[in-house]
Amino acid sequence: MLQGWQRYQDYPDAGVRERFARETVKLRTAYTAALRAMKKQFRGFSETVSRDIRALRSEVVKEFGNARVAAMVGWPLLLWTSRRKEKRLPGGQTCEPPMFIERRNWGEASA
Repeated sequence: MLQGWQRYQDYPDAGVRERFARETVKLRTAYTAALRAMKKQFRGFSETVSRDIRALRSEVVKEFGNARVAAMVGWPLLLWTSRRKEKRLPGGQTCEPPMFIERRNWGEASA
């Protein structure tokens, strides 16, 4: 998404510019906060991944200056919810509904 914005932000067609400007709203706000939470989450597991996330986030902040404010506000909540979900999963609690198989015409199949 960031590469698309960088490529088409100065495109001659106003419709293309407007589309990319509209699509980058999430990149400027929620995704920046998510990147910061991801950086904190992966810091203990993989320094390489954490470094790559930090580089991407700094590039987004450089491109959209106001992205830093959204990241400061939203990342603690995103980090808390991801850690909460991590604690639930080993206990067997999932977000997906239980799977069931519905079979019909059993009598015809056995005959």
